[in-house]
Amino acid sequence: PEFYVALDEKTFLSARVNRRTNWLEMTAIDDEDGKGDISYSTEDGIVALIGDAAHAMTPSMGEGCNTALESAVKLVDGISSIMERKGESECSGDTLSEGFSRYGSDRPKECIPIQLASAARNVLRKAVLNTTPTSKDVFLHPKTS
Repeated sequence: PEFYVALDEKTFLSARVNRRTNWLEMTAIDDEDGKGDISYSTEDGIVALIGDAAHAMTPSMGEGCNTALESAVKLVDGISSIMERKGESECSGDTLSEGFSRYGSDRPKECIPIQLASAARNVLRKAVLNTTPTSKDVFLHPKTS
């Protein structure tokens, strides 16, 4: 709030944010085993990334929320199956870490193709339409004569 008060209305009206999506086209680099594995979790399973933190994508295909919800389901399903295998009625810290690790290594294989398709569609749209992402999408709303 103090920052907002310090700026006048003219500053907000002149603000412009330029964002590029080139980071979506990045690929994994080779790691020690030469496979370039990508994981959405730490090796010890203490932390797992989900949603935009793990697999942000452009809004050009409308798949961001779908992918985030699918990731949440995959994470819960993975933890539940580990609990079932171990015969646990309550999730232990070790089970949670194992679930995070499994989700972290399995989920990128499903998400990365969607991210790449989203980035490619966004690049195509910009090239064809030469518009900003907030313009009306002619792929979804074609002109009628």
